[in-house]
Amino acid sequence: KVLVNNIGPNRSTGTDTIPSGTLELTITTTAATVDSQIFVSPLKSSTGFTTPMVSEKGNGFFKLEIENVQLEGVTFDWWIIN
Repeated sequence: KVLVNNIGPNRSTGTDTIPSGTLELTITTTAATVDSQIFVSPLKSSTGFTTPMVSEKGNGFFKLEIENVQLEGVTFDWWIIN
């Protein structure tokens, strides 16, 4: 059993959405560092869908992006391991 914090500014797991019409989303959490391993799992798939990828990470944040603008928001789960 692994206990993780998914509430507040230092959460290490979460569910977020890249809004429709945009290519990226920055997630702020004190759990993120430049050395973090960040795992992303999209919650649904569709034609033309691109999986969110970690494009940048730093102390206190990480950024996810997709290759193509989507008509619907792209919702995904994420998990940070330090």
